[in-house]
Amino acid sequence: MTLLPFAPFVLFASLVSCAAAAIAPTTAPVPQEQTLPTRTQGTILKGDVDTLVEAIAAQTNKPGSAAPYVPTIDGAARMLCAMGHCHRYYVAVDHPRIRATLGMLIAGRRDDGSFGATAGEDPMTTAWVVDAMTVMDAERYRDEIQTAKKWLAGQGIEGSPFAGSVAETMAQLRADVFPEHIAQATVAAAAKLRESTAFDLAEGVALLVRLVACQQANRDLDAVAASTQKSSFGSASGAGSSSSGSSCGTARLISTSIAEAGWEPSITRPAGAATTTTTSRSAVKLCELPGGESAPKRTTALASDGSSPRA
Repeated sequence: MTLLPFAPFVLFASLVSCAAAAIAPTTAPVPQEQTLPTRTQGTILKGDVDTLVEAIAAQTNKPGSAAPYVPTIDGAARMLCAMGHCHRYYVAVDHPRIRATLGMLIAGRRDDGSFGATAGEDPMTTAWVVDAMTVMDAERYRDEIQTAKKWLAGQGIEGSPFAGSVAETMAQLRADVFPEHIAQATVAAAAKLRESTAFDLAEGVALLVRLVACQQANRDLDAVAASTQKSSFGSASGAGSSSSGSSCGTARLISTSIAEAGWEPSITRPAGAATTTTTSRSAVKLCELPGGESAPKRTTALASDGSSPRA
């Protein structure tokens, strides 16, 4: 075989290239900067809450009459509490079924001021009834609320169970985990329950409370962020806290605010957030009301003081 004159040089160049490639250091990939998710501001989970309220209402709807949403005192109180704190801000005048449910709670009032079907009822049932009456019509049920609170104090129970549910949500916050993320498992469980042939009312109400607690937690985060941003803008030195738009900043802000305010999770909520004690109603919102054939024609409802209507 005859070699071309330049063949040795080509072979030598190939060998050199292979050797260089073998000993050349491997360049490590440049790590990409991880972007943390941002928190959704404003009202979250509106569709999920509305759908679950309608599903629960459909289970106990009685055509031609206003039936309580849930047949047990504990479940009815939790249901009304969730409805009052959700983005619809339901109140007693909104719907005959709400009034029927409140009437059932009143019928369950015992001589000592507690609530329940029997003397051995869980004291937390009374605490939930207090929360429900407070958010639905605190002025009208003022005497019942105060008497029940005294009874609860005698049992060593103070504070709001709904605020405790919000606190449980707050405790799960992380730099990359916010209320809408915490609610994902509950949303999935609610969807599964709606598809079930055996709808469990107690489970549905418990899921609704958790969803609304996530809504409230997000509103509380909004309030803290807005308050901190306002303080930052008002600082003459310009050294105030920056806006809590970033996910990590928001988580730190809410934790700091809770600590500074001495917030006890089962009693109250961060400064600037809506409270469970409502003595009057002012802002007007528009909404469709659940409840079946006994629903009134009007679509106006009232929201609590200090809150903005969220359709």
